[in-house]
Amino acid sequence: MGAYGPDLEWRSRGLPLIKNKERNGRMTDIFKDNRVCVIMRNLPTKDIKDFVKAVSEGGIKLFEVTMNTEDALQQIRLLRAEFGSEIFVGAGTVLNKKMCETARDAGAQFFVTPSVNREVLEFCVERKIPVLPGIYTASEAAVCLEYGIHRMKFFPAVGVSENYVKALQGPFQEAEFWAVGGVSLENLEDYMARGFQGVGLGSSFVGKELLEGGQWEKIREYVSKRMKEIFG
Repeated sequence: MGAYGPDLEWRSRGLPLIKNKERNGRMTDIFKDNRVCVIMRNLPTKDIKDFVKAVSEGGIKLFEVTMNTEDALQQIRLLRAEFGSEIFVGAGTVLNKKMCETARDAGAQFFVTPSVNREVLEFCVERKIPVLPGIYTASEAAVCLEYGIHRMKFFPAVGVSENYVKALQGPFQEAEFWAVGGVSLENLEDYMARGFQGVGLGSSFVGKELLEGGQWEKIREYVSKRMKEIFG
């Protein structure tokens, strides 16, 4: 067992942290190749390019724009146009098929949901769109696996007992869980040790002072420093 829990020996196994490539014309498994996603909820559109540039240069390449953000579709389009294949841009808080369609048309490359919605799962599976469905219970995990989806967002992860996720993986050995809620670059390793294979970070993880002050270079330096400390 590695430092980050079962099947998470990233350093020793040489698993890549970032792989923004296509294979045979199809996008590779972005959730396998990138283990940290930044969740952007109500981040001002005027700041979003500078913020994403700083964080991506620090080493994080997955960005989720929540659909309950004002100008969410505009932000998705803006980021896709500005950064191209340098990052992956997804839509979060996706509640139904209609949201999937509008987000996809805006350029979203993956979806994240707050719950298990069969309509959304069917939409994504049929179109081979990567999706992280939100789960908390064994029955919800079972539904996702029924659709062939084995990576899931575990929300809220804050306050969950240390052994819960490992216990959940007992009957669902092929399932992988991403921790969302209460996670930061300061405690990320603790969540990995509990059995989580990936995490979602709120945009405030860089600190309110740096974010509101537009201190992009300091944000880049902080992210770069912590990502190197965690992943090598």
